[in-house]
Amino acid sequence: MGDGGDEVLSLVASRADFLEALRERPLEKREMVDVLEYSRATVNRVVNELESSGLVTRTGEGYEPTLVAVLAVEEYRDFLVRERDILRAQPVVDHLDHRANVPREFLRGAQISSGRETNENLHDLADWLEGKDDVGVVLPPTRPLAVLEACRNVLVETDGAVRLIVPVEAYRGLTGAGQLLPEMAGGGCHVTAAETPPYGLVTASAAGEWSARLLIYDSDEGAFGAVQNERGRAVDWAREIVEELRADGTDVTNELELAHGAEVPERASRDVWHPLALENEGFVRLTEEYFKAHEPRDFSVALRTGLTLSEVEAGYAVERTLEGEASDEAQSLTQHLVKRLSGGQDCAIVGQPGSGKSTVAKAVACAWFDRDIGTVLYRESGTGDSFGSVALLRNYLRTTHEETLVVVEDAVRESANDVFRLAEEFRADDSVHFLFDARSSEWMDTRSLPVDAAVREYKNAVPEVIELGDPEFGDCERFLGRFHSLSGVETNLSPQDLLDGVWDDEANSGGMFLLAHRVSLYADPVGVASSTTPTRLVEDVQRRLAELADEGTLTKEAALFVHLLNAAGERVTADFVDVHAGGPGGEATDRPLARLHDLGVVWTSDQQGRLRIGHELWSRRMLTEALEVFDDAPGLLGRAVDRVLALAEEQSGARTEAGGRGRLARRIAPDPETWADEFTRRLFRYGCDVPALAPYFGRFDEQPFSLEARCSTVGALHCHRDRAKMLAGSGQLEAALEEYRSVEREIPEGEGSDEVREVRARCVGGAATVLMRLGRLDEAEAAFERALEAHREIGDRTGEADALQGLGMVYFRRTEYGRDLEYQRAALELFEEFGELRRQSNALGNMASVYVSMEAYDEATEHAERSLELRERIGFDLGVAQCHNVLGRVAEAKNDLDRAREHHRETLARAVELGNPEWQVIGYINLGNVATGLGNLVTAEEYLERGIRTVESMGDVRDEAILRRNLAEVWRQQGKYDTAAQEAGEALECAEEVSDDRVRGLSKGVLGRVALAEGRYGEAESTLTEALEAFDELELREPSISVLLAIAQVAIEEGRPDEAKPHLDRAESALEEADSSDQSYEAKLSCLRACVEYASGDFNRARAQRKDALQRSRELANMYVVAWLHTHLGLAESGYGQDRDAEQTLKRGRRLAAEVGATGLEQRSQSRLATET
Repeated sequence: MGDGGDEVLSLVASRADFLEALRERPLEKREMVDVLEYSRATVNRVVNELESSGLVTRTGEGYEPTLVAVLAVEEYRDFLVRERDILRAQPVVDHLDHRANVPREFLRGAQISSGRETNENLHDLADWLEGKDDVGVVLPPTRPLAVLEACRNVLVETDGAVRLIVPVEAYRGLTGAGQLLPEMAGGGCHVTAAETPPYGLVTASAAGEWSARLLIYDSDEGAFGAVQNERGRAVDWAREIVEELRADGTDVTNELELAHGAEVPERASRDVWHPLALENEGFVRLTEEYFKAHEPRDFSVALRTGLTLSEVEAGYAVERTLEGEASDEAQSLTQHLVKRLSGGQDCAIVGQPGSGKSTVAKAVACAWFDRDIGTVLYRESGTGDSFGSVALLRNYLRTTHEETLVVVEDAVRESANDVFRLAEEFRADDSVHFLFDARSSEWMDTRSLPVDAAVREYKNAVPEVIELGDPEFGDCERFLGRFHSLSGVETNLSPQDLLDGVWDDEANSGGMFLLAHRVSLYADPVGVASSTTPTRLVEDVQRRLAELADEGTLTKEAALFVHLLNAAGERVTADFVDVHAGGPGGEATDRPLARLHDLGVVWTSDQQGRLRIGHELWSRRMLTEALEVFDDAPGLLGRAVDRVLALAEEQSGARTEAGGRGRLARRIAPDPETWADEFTRRLFRYGCDVPALAPYFGRFDEQPFSLEARCSTVGALHCHRDRAKMLAGSGQLEAALEEYRSVEREIPEGEGSDEVREVRARCVGGAATVLMRLGRLDEAEAAFERALEAHREIGDRTGEADALQGLGMVYFRRTEYGRDLEYQRAALELFEEFGELRRQSNALGNMASVYVSMEAYDEATEHAERSLELRERIGFDLGVAQCHNVLGRVAEAKNDLDRAREHHRETLARAVELGNPEWQVIGYINLGNVATGLGNLVTAEEYLERGIRTVESMGDVRDEAILRRNLAEVWRQQGKYDTAAQEAGEALECAEEVSDDRVRGLSKGVLGRVALAEGRYGEAESTLTEALEAFDELELREPSISVLLAIAQVAIEEGRPDEAKPHLDRAESALEEADSSDQSYEAKLSCLRACVEYASGDFNRARAQRKDALQRSRELANMYVVAWLHTHLGLAESGYGQDRDAEQTLKRGRRLAAEVGATGLEQRSQSRLATET
């Protein structure tokens, strides 16, 4: 039946009637015409399809189904029954959205009663609960009182346990609704307030027989629908939901008993209890129970989402120190604040968003708790309702007998600032202490505080206000140390790297969350790129965009424009923003700068109007996320850019009311066209560096802002070319090709100034690069030759060198490495002559890649390090990624896989950060290779499949060939031979399409090994020999060694051990010459030599080789190879009478194979062990 693909599944579904009829008795085709009432042509076609798919077989009595077909049809019929049950529930469950947590199991075999059919579902509830001895009720968030009233009497009268879960948002209303909840608590019901699902749920038991009922409100009918189920899995799920809600919620039974007048149990003494209302408003009390109930998450997750109290308690936070103190004598900020607070001084921590204020506040709270100084009440920003229960908190603080610390984040905001009323009241009470957290700008602005002179006077007189600055070297050093110790992940980053890469004098807002984002990105770039859990940076960006979504159009335009300027490194001044003042539509646009201040887009401005904004990375993320949030983000930004460029067109110095437009216009007036050229080129060049922003720059025939009326002809053409480069960088290869050709068509060949002709030549070269990536190498070569000629005609030596470099890359794709090096050297000499550092770094990086492919690793390292030094000096992030790629591949070849992984993570991290899919794919390829080399086959599979999904949207056939070949090898090692062969076949087709002999040989190597594993020795040997010939022609040692060992294995397994020896000898000679430290080849060589000696009967020599192989295996990190060695040694020992060693060796091989998921090896060991037994 093959691999059971979608086509076979479809055949089972569409032809189940045939298979069921044939199951009754075998039938000839002519009989099927009568029995099934199909035409003869249909019967012939269907039987042929079923037979070719392995679903029917021919017998002497006619056609009958295979066992797999019978089982598949039975499963299909069961599926239809289950599916009908689910669809039957549609009238009830349609009133929930797709995120509702209702499992399939609850709908299977259920009794369904919709609100449209009957409004009696609530009335039936009491009857159904009658006589039950154990009941759990989760009230729905909609009309909870109706459900409660429907079953109140029966619940109170129930002899057994009754657990009632009330939605938090409905709790207050139900508490005051005729004392209904207090009455039920007084009657013995156990009540919990919790965040409940969007439905009601009731579980009930009578003498151990459980059933469950869902209640879903139908707003159209004004009635509840019901789904009832008594099946085990359905009931188990419902009971788990009830218990989880109880565990996660707050027990309010005692609170309700107090309200009902009952005696409060001793466990609810005043010192360990505070009202639920305060919890609803975000306050928590730190207790042992709190920390037990709130487990710290994995450190990598916490790093990406911000630390909770539990995670600070667990030691995740980095200790900050007081600014201005020497690092060796620096005082802990946490200790300093605890000392001041316990000494009777209220304190505040202020700083920019993301500077680490809340983490310090949490650290102080945890230190207070750990030292048992007293009670801690903590209100985290953004949790719960607005704080308004001043009287409740006041009453608690007056009656508690302990020292109490109240910590409030974002305390100045309207949702929390009533806490200042209490702080002012208790300022003379030495047992109550307050710690506030606030943004610097909000702390300085008292307008949002309650209108109370005493409160404002208190706030302004808070004794200790500490302003957190950006992380310093010591903070970064401690941060990396903590990260390494808690995550177990090493990075290539140093503390200075973090400082150099994240902060600068002009843009240093949000220091700590940028630091956390930067490290999490380098540690797990895949996670950051794909995870639905946002990092702190992403979370902050998304929140700000949500706020911006409610603003007027002009405010959105101004905000996106400011972020583009900041991201592109422009000097952002107030006059850029004031250009957007005075727009139509009734929007308050006469003060756009003030509005951007209010929204936190900009922080401060100096006397020259220069604005201080977040880090460039923050602005970049704002722009990329805005593409998802705003339907017309390119249009919004385009209109803003257009409005500024219009000043160049108008050449006007007229002032607006805001005054900024006149200042900006006066800067433009001396030479508007030159200003527009330079301004737009800077924006477009930044887009080239961050291709993810390509949508903002439009297309040649769909421009979001006009260039031609404002820029010079050549300036506009440069921008159009950069747009094509952006599209190529973002993986839109066909669109990039069309864009290059559009610009090329705009300029008749041989016409225009030299600069215009240069732009045309560069577009020809750009199109050549895209053609090369698309695998159209002959077209690419011709285009590079045209570009080379065009550059030479106008004496453009730099363009000439670029074209030479491009021709070299075509030869690289053809695996003609010697020709590639010739072109790269010629280009490098020209670049060095002109002092073109960036292009020099490119040529050196390309040569490093060639040397890696030629297995000349010392030369590769030398060129990569030279290139890296240049690229880091000039700030060329994508080039740095390429260098780490080369250094990682060298580390792989030298078997330093941990170091290789770090280099490749760095490559992927930078590619993700820049939004460059081409280099993301390369990162996935390399990380997949490393995971395969470490024997982490599942991880390798994940990387490679992610790479395939990315490359399929790009059209880069060569990279697709590499990914598919590598994935085929992973599947081969896993024992998925059919799937591996299919994937290797597709890789081979891709390699043929782009004439890549190396990948062609590697793909044939996989196909040959699959044939070997399946015992097709003739096919295996011929296919592997073809691969060897390809590698020999390319002079590639390592792939040749691997294939030689496989050919030797074919000879050994087919009983021709003498014919294996020449292949092993040749592999050994190649190993001596190879510049590689991969010990797996030596181990495999010793293993196969042992197999040959066992076959020849020289057991002493066999054992010596066996010992050498096993000793070498202890040095290997790749557990798949270790499993392979034990399996084949065990098979050889068993086959030649060495049973004493064989059983132990095979068992170890089986265990290791199972651990890495290599089912083929596991089955071979198990089969031989079973035979021996």
